Amino acid sequence: MIKAWQEEFRCFTLAYSYKTNPLSDVTRLLRSCGAGAEVVSGAELTAALADGFTPEQVYFDGPVKLREELDAAVEAGVSVQADSLQEVQALADLARRGASPRVCLRLAVRRNRWNWSRFGLTPEEMGRARRLLADAGVRILGVHFNTGRHPLDAGPYQAVLRQWREPLRELHAQITEPLVLDIGGGFPAASCAPGAKLPPWSVYAEGVAEECRSLGLPPDDLHLIIEPGRSLVEDHAVLVASVAVRKQRRRRDLVVLDCGTNLVRSINAWHHPVEFVGMDQVPVPYDVYGSMCYESDLFARGVSGPAHLGPGDRVLIGAAGGYDIPSANVWVRPRPPVFAVSSSAEGLIVLREAGVDIR
Repeated sequence: MIKAWQEEFRCFTLAYSYKTNPLSDVTRLLRSCGAGAEVVSGAELTAALADGFTPEQVYFDGPVKLREELDAAVEAGVSVQADSLQEVQALADLARRGASPRVCLRLAVRRNRWNWSRFGLTPEEMGRARRLLADAGVRILGVHFNTGRHPLDAGPYQAVLRQWREPLRELHAQITEPLVLDIGGGFPAASCAPGAKLPPWSVYAEGVAEECRSLGLPPDDLHLIIEPGRSLVEDHAVLVASVAVRKQRRRRDLVVLDCGTNLVRSINAWHHPVEFVGMDQVPVPYDVYGSMCYESDLFARGVSGPAHLGPGDRVLIGAAGGYDIPSANVWVRPRPPVFAVSSSAEGLIVLREAGVDIR
């Protein structure tokens, strides 16, 4: 992944999205591989610094940054991606009191011909933000955006760059160091496009570089940042559940698991493969429900399983490594442990309990 981007952009940073999966085993591994950190809260900022990321490696995003969080970020020296005029004003006020905030501006993205995304600044707000920061003596280091999509090509990233071509050219002309161009995340995992072949990273890197050149933004003049999360971790975690109850309703077999969809909060939004461990030659279709006390606690319908299925048999819910681990709520049962591969010897995989400080 990194090689594909570095072949197009000499100055490149992969800033891992903490909100996607903040397990310390994951974040510290990525830091050791040279990644930076993208955070969206004061708690994540504290965690990233504790994990060993330097302030220069941390990018503070998100639509809501409390005043004390902004104060802490500026004092630490991390880059703040301002999402609103309210944040811009707060950063300008800090600068007038002697602070030196490192600021990029988040750009809103068109949702359709008439509407802009709720995230970031519209063109009119962008102009006001630039004036507020200039009056306070704050240099804008660059911009940040997120397409809001999980595309299989670079088209949406190119479209946003075209939407903002003139402000980007103006900012590029005003600074001597590489302009920060943070194109966010949205790179798909298998759950985003079930059955589709995910493209190589070079498709995105080459497409973004080509668009930058066409807009008069030479890649060598840019500090390109991406914020992958789901594409790195989602497909590599499985929720392991057990059958608790088997029933029949109107000639349909159903099972109730010992956990609920509260542990896989994205079950209705993204594709999560559900499968039983062990299979008969003549499988039976099951509707798979969770243990929560409401009818819509449903994992999947018509999942093939063994005819002899009963309490204690295992069920695997895949693609649970992104967003689901940090957003799972406890409800009435303890949070399940999270295990990671520790070592392998003589064909045996040894598991240990991973860092679960979800913060």
